[in-house]
Amino acid sequence: MTKINVLTSSSLAALTLTSVAVSNTVNAEEWQFEATPYVWAAANEGSAGAYGLGPNGDINPPPADIDINFQDLIDSTDLGAMFNFAGKKDKWLLFTEFTYLEVSDNATKSFTTAVGNSSAEIDLEISGTVLDVAGGYQFVVKETFQLYGYAGVRYMDLDTDISIDASGGILPSEITMGDSWTDGFVGIHTSWQFSDKFSFNTRLEVGGLGDVDEAYMAHIAINHQISENWQLKYFYRYQKVDFKGDGFIYDMEITGPGIGVTYTF
Repeated sequence: MTKINVLTSSSLAALTLTSVAVSNTVNAEEWQFEATPYVWAAANEGSAGAYGLGPNGDINPPPADIDINFQDLIDSTDLGAMFNFAGKKDKWLLFTEFTYLEVSDNATKSFTTAVGNSSAEIDLEISGTVLDVAGGYQFVVKETFQLYGYAGVRYMDLDTDISIDASGGILPSEITMGDSWTDGFVGIHTSWQFSDKFSFNTRLEVGGLGDVDEAYMAHIAINHQISENWQLKYFYRYQKVDFKGDGFIYDMEITGPGIGVTYTF
């Protein structure tokens, strides 16, 4: 597997980053808001890439097998933004998330043709966007424990451009691939305030209500109140996404720790 294949799939995996679990909620008559930029140090394992269908309906060629860590993605990132915004009022919760990523890389690959040895300069550029919009309602509230149910929609778009400039008289070529899809999801969110400064939060989420065949997410977090308006959020997340579109497959498991900084107002 070449480096180009690794970068293509790891970049898409980073785009599956979803919203950081909301902080401990206090019922209020007025809207309360929080803004959270965050980073998820995700490791990615699965398969992704372009494909075609053979005469028997089999996938040909098969997508690339992926096993990539967070550092490989960071080394090739040109621009990235991960941001969550949430609002709460009484028993209601609304949140939206926007993620944008641009990565690029280049490599030289040697090969043999009928006329002898040759090489190619390969330039890769990837851009992608994820947008989540969701709403929830508080079904259980006690002195230190709360439970929400929520539902939402996730939109994902990926564009990949590969430029190949080969020696040996072979003409340069441009390859463009990617896809976009929309998926619905439902989940539960719990929060347990176990001290003045710390709370324990969980999210369990099931997708596959749109274009995606399967989607799951399990999330645990510790919220650390460091001042009246500021929090740190330490979390660990497992996410599974299985999408097969018209000529493009993305079937990945993404796991790892993360951290966010929240401002409430």
